[in-house]
Amino acid sequence: MPIFSNQHYKLLYLFAIVGSILLSIWLNTNAEINKDGILYLQAAEAYAQHGWESSFAVYPWPFYSIAIAWTHALTHLTLIDAAYVLNTVLCLIIVTGFIQLIGALGGRLQEQIFAAVIILLHTGLNDYRDYIIRDLGHWAFMLYGLFFLMLYAQKSHLRYAFGFGLAMFMAFLFRTEALFVMLFAPLALLFDRYNQRKLSARIRYTLGAYTFVGVLCGIALITYIIEQPNLMDLIFSNPWLQRLEHADFLQALDKQMAQLRPAVSVNIPDNQLYYFLFGGFMVYFLIRICLLLSPLFTVLTGYAIKQKLIPTSPARTLLFTYLVLYVLIVLGFLYYRFFLSGRYIMPIVLLLSLWTPFALSAWYEAWRSRKPGIIGKPWCFPLVVLLLIYMLGDSLVSSTQLGFFE
Repeated sequence: MPIFSNQHYKLLYLFAIVGSILLSIWLNTNAEINKDGILYLQAAEAYAQHGWESSFAVYPWPFYSIAIAWTHALTHLTLIDAAYVLNTVLCLIIVTGFIQLIGALGGRLQEQIFAAVIILLHTGLNDYRDYIIRDLGHWAFMLYGLFFLMLYAQKSHLRYAFGFGLAMFMAFLFRTEALFVMLFAPLALLFDRYNQRKLSARIRYTLGAYTFVGVLCGIALITYIIEQPNLMDLIFSNPWLQRLEHADFLQALDKQMAQLRPAVSVNIPDNQLYYFLFGGFMVYFLIRICLLLSPLFTVLTGYAIKQKLIPTSPARTLLFTYLVLYVLIVLGFLYYRFFLSGRYIMPIVLLLSLWTPFALSAWYEAWRSRKPGIIGKPWCFPLVVLLLIYMLGDSLVSSTQLGFFE
């Protein structure tokens, strides 16, 4: 685990922090406000002028907008500049959280150095740095939620379980899907094959991960008794949760089948149209992930997974759990709404990117020791370095390519 008392780790985090801030400043200069950003800024202005209810009237889940308004009040900057300052902080949390996770997964200082390079040069993330979007808060706190859950799995201290719940609740205030991860991810602790506890002890251990959920329920009960606005009422006022309550997947699927039928040959039976829909969407989903991850990081991630470079541990089990949950959430959205934004799959991309530093470290060691095989070729690691430099240039010069992913 990274320790800040070590001089090397201090320098690493200083490099990552300064690098992230400079990247955000560069990419935010002369940035155009995206369409969603206009709505968030309007909700922030409504909150600053008229308060909570007015902000809710503009946008029904305005916590990102409220954070912009608070930043505006603290810094006395314009709402636009306050939004970019807030995003700079959120990107900083993403960068440090990514490096921390590499340490929690068993990475040495070398892997964490490569992690800092990878997350700073990550074109998928950098393309979103100049966007005013609430997703940045979701990604930031999602990563730290996973980090604290890994710490809890390793040390069983309730403060880490509380940190997990708090971080995921903060992520939920930015995007709804974090709530489902907060509720289901700890179940991996119950079925962890590395846990040697008896079943009763394992159940208590798993329930400990829901410490923050218990606190939330206690607060909701107290507010209900004293007849104040109920916390749970606020949570379930989320428009996406309300929409999910009335979701009809079969009806949506039938509608999509009706739209697809005229575009497909009459020689193909109706029951085989499902192959076109599900197979086509799955290919589309995988291609979008590879493009947002970048070809280089896709190769490195695939190599690290194939070679099992992340050490076997409860932390790796939790990483797979997070990954599976986010894949299910995104696929559920895709097959219900029939469209997919790059922002929705970024949690999956960031989680997959956690394998990349381990692969890059292995390639570096193979190049340095001149081991035989493809990764031992003298030109292989320098080629990767050149590609990383290209990715940096692509991020700095061409930060408006997001339409390709959108």
